[in-house]
Amino acid sequence: MSHILSDGAGGPPACPLSCLFYHTFPPEKTQNRVSIMQTVFSPIQVGSLPLKNRIARSATHDNMGGSRGQITPAEAALYDTLARGDVGLLFSAHAYVMEAGKASPTQNGLDTDANLPILGRIAQSVHKQGAKMVMQLNHAGAKAVASAPLGPDGMTAQDLDALRRAFTAAALRI
Repeated sequence: MSHILSDGAGGPPACPLSCLFYHTFPPEKTQNRVSIMQTVFSPIQVGSLPLKNRIARSATHDNMGGSRGQITPAEAALYDTLARGDVGLLFSAHAYVMEAGKASPTQNGLDTDANLPILGRIAQSVHKQGAKMVMQLNHAGAKAVASAPLGPDGMTAQDLDALRRAFTAAALRI
């Protein structure tokens, strides 16, 4: 199916998700295909968030971040491609809120304002396509790659307070 997902030269998808759906569920195998397509591509309201359709890109670790937590142009292009390809809701790759909570060397960071300019460009690009985006904030806890990761057994009241402040600051930053 890779020919469906690529233009053959490593570029963006050759067709939108509706085309992929067609190849996955061809008419001869799905009697109710039109009804399914109408539902999948119909708008929906999730709480106060209106979405153009019911297709979401799950939160992930895409392994595309820079070594200092920077969001790369390749990652920005990925979000643009997903939004142009009919994804209505995009969850970002997870982003650490403090360096001590970094899950991998290529994880994005929101512990500083450094990523705000590229995040602004990503938001504009995604919104231009009628899609929405949600940032996933995290701390890897005992699984962090830091020399002294915070884990459930080693967290003091001060550690918990610092972690709460870091999540708050990252959420307010975006």
